[in-house]
Amino acid sequence: PTPSNVSIFKHTLLPTLYKQESYFAKLGLYFSPSSFNTLLKCPLQYYFKYIANFCAPDEDSKDNTTYGNIIHEVLYKAYKPYQGEIIDLQKMKQIQESCLTMLLQKNFDKGDTLSALQEIQIQKMLLEMETFFTKECEYITQNGAFTLIGLEMKFENFTLHNYVFAGRIDRIQQNQDGSILVIDYKYKKPDKNFEDLALEIYRQYILQQ
Repeated sequence: PTPSNVSIFKHTLLPTLYKQESYFAKLGLYFSPSSFNTLLKCPLQYYFKYIANFCAPDEDSKDNTTYGNIIHEVLYKAYKPYQGEIIDLQKMKQIQESCLTMLLQKNFDKGDTLSALQEIQIQKMLLEMETFFTKECEYITQNGAFTLIGLEMKFENFTLHNYVFAGRIDRIQQNQDGSILVIDYKYKKPDKNFEDLALEIYRQYILQQ
């Protein structure tokens, strides 16, 4: 064959005009706190995730959801025996021991052994739980013992400014001064540039009960 100085990869780029795409859909009035936050933060993301169902979670999101659910389950089981009781430092230490024991016994893949990645994740969760309970004990030291009022309180059909919400409050406790504290567990770094409205929705729900 005759050599050619024309590259086989040579091609011509044809300019095309940029076209802005628009998406329209009827907005429902029924939200969870997380879906409502998504709507406020990015309407386009809300459309893809909750209306078009196009947004599959990435691997990091899947891991956060999986391990976040584990943390919620372990905390619920550890605090449940003390619901309705006054939680002082001694009881908080008992809750901590119960929580860490259950976390160590958790079998992630329902097999006999865990993968190296799962082992690392367990150690990470153990460290984060240590930090969590350190802050719990600091709170009791500074504010005194509190009464554990409720755990995993679910609600639905709660109307706020013509929007209907459903959700689950992780923990509710009452301080010695009579104030009510609403706690929402999060297994992810908060977005400092955006205010999460879940706690405000929970607060409004409790105020109306």
